[in-house]
Amino acid sequence: MTSKTRTLCTALALAFLPGLALAQVCRTDCAVEQRGPNGCCLSRLEQLRLPSAKKPVPNEKHTSALTELCTFNGKNLCRDRGPVAQPSMGPPLFVPSPGAAVTPTDAAHQRCERGDLQGCTDEAAYSLQKAKKAEDFSKIAALFSRACDGHIELACGALGVMLSTGLGVPRDPVRAAPLLVRGCAAEEREACSRLADAYWTGTGIARSPEKAAESYERACTAGDTLACNNVIKLLRGGHEVAADEARAWRLADRTCTAGNQPACELAAEALLQGRGVERDLPRGITLLRQSCDASVVEACTLLGGLMINGSGLAKDIAGGTALLRRACSTGHQEACALIPR
Repeated sequence: MTSKTRTLCTALALAFLPGLALAQVCRTDCAVEQRGPNGCCLSRLEQLRLPSAKKPVPNEKHTSALTELCTFNGKNLCRDRGPVAQPSMGPPLFVPSPGAAVTPTDAAHQRCERGDLQGCTDEAAYSLQKAKKAEDFSKIAALFSRACDGHIELACGALGVMLSTGLGVPRDPVRAAPLLVRGCAAEEREACSRLADAYWTGTGIARSPEKAAESYERACTAGDTLACNNVIKLLRGGHEVAADEARAWRLADRTCTAGNQPACELAAEALLQGRGVERDLPRGITLLRQSCDASVVEACTLLGGLMINGSGLAKDIAGGTALLRRACSTGHQEACALIPR
């Protein structure tokens, strides 16, 4: 199972998305891609968790569309990781401790029974990969809770993620918040990302855009590319957070270099506008093309507009219009408005 596919499964499992016409996106330019779900649909999903809406709302159509992506070509990719999988960089969430048995649950259970709380965490992590029934998730939550009570901070973060998203247990943002704080302090990236979401929306904890930015950056440092995109946008200003264009540029450049194509679009914007970095039109346009080729809709929209106007590159009205129509077909209203009439 590829890291990018895990990103798709993460979004499916958490099902906590703002309102984008994802089903339409996946029926149109994504479904026909021979490269499968690792191309344009991935970039759409990476844009779903940007802090553009204060209270993202789960959407059944989104969940259905993501289920299709996770079962692309008839292969149940989600089953490889269970309902909680990781964003696109680094190891999967709730990784059992180093040295844990390859044949998982029985050995971990025996360690847990002997009072080894890391064994309890491992047992929960292994069980999560194959949990299906309500009682399975209840047992997993109890194991994480036991380990958390014994100061296994990663288990606190795992339980916080389950409670904050309603993953197999009743959603309880208030109870989740302090657990996410503990998990994030232990550098558990999904806990940091969920904590950032909570701070941004004021869900279960006092709203604090500044703390949201801090938590997104910690998640980004731990390898969550979605969190990287969030903090870059926040640091560029206009989101109740003190602007720091130079820091935003450094993060965009770093995560773009690591292969995060939506971040490449943000880096391109910075280069084109001289935001936090010296203006560099050729490099900015190169990154825009790269990001648009990866089907990042904002990149195609910006590139299409530049082509139509001949800004920084040869004027190409037909080519620019084609890019805008492609972006518009995904429901991106800015692209629709820029199409020449």
